[in-house]
Amino acid sequence: MNALALALVTALAFSQPAKPPPYKGSGTVIAVDRDMGRVTIDTDEVDAPKLPAVALAFVVYDQRLWNRVSKGRKVEFEFAKQGNNYVLLRVLKTN
Repeated sequence: MNALALALVTALAFSQPAKPPPYKGSGTVIAVDRDMGRVTIDTDEVDAPKLPAVALAFVVYDQRLWNRVSKGRKVEFEFAKQGNNYVLLRVLKTN
């Protein structure tokens, strides 16, 4: 393999697509299912991505978040879209 081909293969192997910044939302926690690893939040309208006010189930990977979400609690949060799922990344504020 020549040096140019090796450099190209190396660059492709280590490059990652740019991730969009996390989205911000707010709403009320309406269900917590630790067994399924999901929290359902009745969200207010989210500008980006365009989402109407709707109940959404968020996947929770970070175990530290479980202490910040409980049924009936109002939250401000950050989330990301991964494939067809929304993932809860951070709880910014709770009431």
